[in-house]
Amino acid sequence: MRKKLLTIMLIICMILTLLPVYSIAATEDPFTDVSSSDYYYKAVNYVYENDLMKGIGNDKFAPNQTVSRGMILTTLYRLEGTPAVVNSMFTDVAADAYYADAIAWSAQNNIVLGYGNGKFGPEDSVTREQLAAILYRY
Repeated sequence: MRKKLLTIMLIICMILTLLPVYSIAATEDPFTDVSSSDYYYKAVNYVYENDLMKGIGNDKFAPNQTVSRGMILTTLYRLEGTPAVVNSMFTDVAADAYYADAIAWSAQNNIVLGYGNGKFGPEDSVTREQLAAILYRY
């Protein structure tokens, strides 16, 4: 009986050595202002790992900061896979701004058309009404 048990255990050990090994590396949190105890911790890591949001720089996510019009459209644009766009038609959107392509994409797809007179207001806080309209059109 002992030999049988020992044989079975050795066979199990041999089988286990044939299985692929997956290393579980300890990943560092990308942001210093988001703690694992925060209710939004998993959501922040998800949007970061999926390149939807990259934070505001200097290892900061700024979870309590107001969201700007440029930020929300950048997130949606990245969600769409950053398709090719034609330059922005807005005079207050610098061509090299991180949100320039996202705003151009949103205008080309009639998601957001701006304030008029060539103005978009990319740094303006997005209101609930604007967010509802953006998501509806998206």
